[in-house]
Amino acid sequence: MRNFFFPYRPLSRRVISTLHGLVQLAILGSGGYWLWLGGLHQELIRWGTGVGTMVAAMAVMRLLAELWMLPHYLKAQVIAMSARAPIITRANDARTGRPPDVRDIHEEEGVSEARKASRKKASK
Repeated sequence: MRNFFFPYRPLSRRVISTLHGLVQLAILGSGGYWLWLGGLHQELIRWGTGVGTMVAAMAVMRLLAELWMLPHYLKAQVIAMSARAPIITRANDARTGRPPDVRDIHEEEGVSEARKASRKKASK
């Protein structure tokens, strides 16, 4: 049972997503066909049972698809926590020691047009 839920070589994401979509459409089609066979004039209890069963089957299939995608999610987390992942840094504000707030960068920091750099003469 462990190899069924956590295989050593899991299916690709595309295969799992495609199969999940096809099974969802099959459940929807078969449930709709079952309700159509009874006719539109049937009791509400039958409609409720049919729709409830369809929704429950679709929810179970969604949970199974998420479970089969688990090896891919875990692999992505392992890569993100490894030394191969890029490190993203931001400059800290000298006054507070915290990263600057995105909203007030231009107002408080006085960002303006580019200006010519002036060179200082070197003293001898």
